Amino acid sequence: MKRNKTLGTALACLMGCAATAAAQLSQAGYFMKYSPQQHQYNPAFRPIGKFYFALPAHNFSLDGGNNSLTFDDVIKNVMVDGQSTSLFFLDRRVEGGTADFLDALYSTETVFADYRLNIASFGFRTKHKGYVTFDINNRMEVRARIPKALPEFLLLGMKEGKEFDFQIDDLATSATLWSEAALGYSHEVNNRFTVGGKLKYLYGHANADTKFSDLKVTGSENKWNIKGDASVHASIPGLVITTNEDGQIDDVDFDEGSIEDENEDIDIKKIAKQRGAGLAVDLGATYNLLPNLQFSASVLDLGFLRWRKDLNELRKTNDFTFDGVHYDINKDEDSLMSDYEDMLKEMYIVDENPGKYTSWLSIKVMLGAEYSVWKDRLSVGVLSKTTIYKRRLYEDLRTALNFRPWKQLSLSGSIGLFDRQWTNIGAAMNLNMGPINFFTSVDNIPLKWGKTEDDIMFPTHTRYVRANLGINWMFGYSTRKKKK
Repeated sequence: MKRNKTLGTALACLMGCAATAAAQLSQAGYFMKYSPQQHQYNPAFRPIGKFYFALPAHNFSLDGGNNSLTFDDVIKNVMVDGQSTSLFFLDRRVEGGTADFLDALYSTETVFADYRLNIASFGFRTKHKGYVTFDINNRMEVRARIPKALPEFLLLGMKEGKEFDFQIDDLATSATLWSEAALGYSHEVNNRFTVGGKLKYLYGHANADTKFSDLKVTGSENKWNIKGDASVHASIPGLVITTNEDGQIDDVDFDEGSIEDENEDIDIKKIAKQRGAGLAVDLGATYNLLPNLQFSASVLDLGFLRWRKDLNELRKTNDFTFDGVHYDINKDEDSLMSDYEDMLKEMYIVDENPGKYTSWLSIKVMLGAEYSVWKDRLSVGVLSKTTIYKRRLYEDLRTALNFRPWKQLSLSGSIGLFDRQWTNIGAAMNLNMGPINFFTSVDNIPLKWGKTEDDIMFPTHTRYVRANLGINWMFGYSTRKKKK
């Protein structure tokens, strides 16, 4: 049997730990009516104050995780010399570690990481039932879709003397770093119906995007045949790909001088240089079917970026054949990795004149319903969020209980269904303390914790974490509720 422990370890870490740099908003904050940042969920939502502005760089959100694995699937608690110890599942002392890990995977593993930093934000009410908002955000979005066949092949390898045949239909990866300037407007058509929209200019900093079509791997232990189309596009500062005389990859390096200043420190200005540009829109609406029953809908990040600078492009040669990966237990890890590196270098041709290319943001569709009682002090809300990434849909459903005794204080507790499991507990709080507004929200609060051999705490049953935090100044609102 062939096995590559190095790749297996790297892949497991990627899926189990799920992207450390975690842009999606915490759903737990969707029903925070008195938060000035609520319009980020739906451009039809409008703050209660006549005017607000955010403290620079004091509003941010983090999001990172995967759809099937928890830390318990990657780090196993076993007895070693009579003591309970946490070990990586590939450790030989973990019985059945690899089999249990693969059993925990869905047919397609999705890894995601998002980040949003609000650099500037303000909004104001107009005389004609309108509300204008303006935001400047720095954002990052990372996605990887990995079919289960790939980790099965890397971890279990192939049986000696037998042929294999598997299809990699769902493989896809992308990463984008950009800034955006968003101008929004919400208009109250009547006392039941409100519409809103945002136009966003996108300022692209870096991107990497892969495309695979009908990718199929067949062969035996001594020969692999890879069919289908594959390409890699990148617009990354400092990435240098050199080629041999056949146009194949000779070396991949990184020019640190392209992102460092003369003191060899990271130069933010060089990283933030524009390499692409694009446009996006957010659309939303709310409708009050009854005085205490509101429906809401929005479509977010419907847009693209066109990349023009620091370009690299790789294309797979047709029906590529490779003489297998030869596993030898006496090889060191560098030797094992070199087989796969050689395969990738031979499989791709470098385009010496890469062309401009387009990448698309993942689209979010949010549908909400909220029924309130006790003069809107207490409500029950249901929120459906669908993320569209490369023609695949990912659903997230949440039910929330919201308590708003005063405009100064709002609390929300929720439970969410994420990839077939109702284990996602969320909470949110909004405080209006005079002109100062503070809000925070968290999805999937970790309830169970474990400890590694080095006494490092980790959440054992957590697939992902999503959190928001922000501070604003808000003016021109009454602390009393209107009588209905």
